[in-house]
Amino acid sequence: MNILNALKGVSEQPEIIRVIGAYGALVFITTTPLFVWLLPRFELVAYCAAFPAGIVAVVGGIAGATSLKDRNVATAKATQAATDAVTQGTNNA
Repeated sequence: MNILNALKGVSEQPEIIRVIGAYGALVFITTTPLFVWLLPRFELVAYCAAFPAGIVAVVGGIAGATSLKDRNVATAKATQAATDAVTQGTNNA
């Protein structure tokens, strides 16, 4: 499986919320060396202590938003299919 498949949604196209989430997680993970290099007083121990909670917040937020959007898209498609079935039923009568 290609890693870029994780960015694709129901339409088989990359979705902006997944791309932004992946970018945010990547930035969150890769900024530590930059902070250590640029800020001599950077608290690496404090950052490492807070890192697990931060990554959980980033990944959890994106996963929650994506699942909510996917659920709403599925609900809209089901509603549209039901409406189309009722409309076709009244047209055939």
